[in-house]
Amino acid sequence: MSASELATSSTPATTQDSGSTSSSSSSAAPGRSVQLRSSLVGLSYDSQVQQLAPRAGAGAPVQRRSQDGGARDAAGVAGGAPSNLRVQRRAVQREALSTQGATTEQVAATTERVEGRGGEVTPVGDQLRASGASAAVNEDFEKDAKAFELALGRSAYGKAAGPAQTLAGRAKAYLTAKHQKWDARFKGLRDDLASIASDATWCGGVGDSVALIKSVFDDGNVRMVMQHIGQFYSKIMQQDMLNTKDGDYETWLAAAEIKVAEIKKAQAKAALENEVDGQKGARVWTGDNANMGATGQQMADAGMPLHPSEQQAQAQHAGGGEYDPQATLAWNQGAKVWALNEANAWVAKHREMSMPLAAGPSGTTKWLMEASLAIGGVTSSEARMACIGHLLPLYHHSLSEIMAAAAPFGCNDYTPGPQMYRRIDGFSEAELKGFGGGKFPDEPAATGTDATAS
Repeated sequence: MSASELATSSTPATTQDSGSTSSSSSSAAPGRSVQLRSSLVGLSYDSQVQQLAPRAGAGAPVQRRSQDGGARDAAGVAGGAPSNLRVQRRAVQREALSTQGATTEQVAATTERVEGRGGEVTPVGDQLRASGASAAVNEDFEKDAKAFELALGRSAYGKAAGPAQTLAGRAKAYLTAKHQKWDARFKGLRDDLASIASDATWCGGVGDSVALIKSVFDDGNVRMVMQHIGQFYSKIMQQDMLNTKDGDYETWLAAAEIKVAEIKKAQAKAALENEVDGQKGARVWTGDNANMGATGQQMADAGMPLHPSEQQAQAQHAGGGEYDPQATLAWNQGAKVWALNEANAWVAKHREMSMPLAAGPSGTTKWLMEASLAIGGVTSSEARMACIGHLLPLYHHSLSEIMAAAAPFGCNDYTPGPQMYRRIDGFSEAELKGFGGGKFPDEPAATGTDATAS
């Protein structure tokens, strides 16, 4: 996304937004967390583990950087998934469109479009990357739809402030119960917070300062909360489930109003068929300079100003001194980290529908939906709103990529293609049309010409 796209908004957003310890035996009957262990172990962001596992080498701990997050420990929770879920995932990988290759005809048509517009399609291993021109059937519709999405994303950022605060509040309550005090002078809390650090090259990341990470859960904005809440879920909540006494763990959950039943439901939804299961085949690592090229001032002008902790993290990353709102932020952008694989069936289908694409089906959305619904206090549409507000305005993912990943979590309003824009829970029809200057992207333009993708 260019700086001008970031700064221009037809609908301004509302602002602001260890090692493992041995598990002790208990003389009491097994608690609910014991019942959960076999169903929760190893299921966190599974598709993201698959994404880069081959590069890590056999037996090596896998670490990755997502398009919008810091280094993530792909070991997540120790152990493997139950055999029935492993079988289900194998079935999912056969069925999801993103796991299939495009037809010869689709690849030829894409190549003809791109090259006819002055671009090129180049092989990257067994994948194909288009560059220099749009691969969409109707590039005018694609351009209008992207502008619509960016305006919607800025609005979602404002709407997501409440859900993000709910999630942060529950995480804070859990950690306060676990450590007795919300005081970073205590080593246990410091260690927990340090385990979820995210560096300043990713939006919402505040580096490894415990004081700054603590501020995420005190009054952090949508970016900050969503950048850290998945880490809290995977690296603290799930690890505690494995390594603490049932009574202690359930006490901490109760203090945060987190319910075991909701954790189980979230994990079950995460095991359902999802286009994220074919994410590896849908995108290509670019190796390009991925900096998004925006300044703090542009973020403020777009209604998404940096939190003081984000400002401090940016200043520290730049070498110290005062934060400069005119300086280019260190943030990377998902659409620059990744390119689309034009030989993938899911990508080809969306090119035919002329839908904007950025980085492939969003594994981050799947992970954050699971984490948000497990922590609770938010509905599926509210959790998705937070994902949209976090990922879409800065173009880490397109709306289709987020919506497809969130659909199995109870977001039943999603319809692939241009009709998607006509119903998105959390937005009124008037709001949606407002993002398109008074019309949906697939409605005829004012001149009477048909703007619908062919």
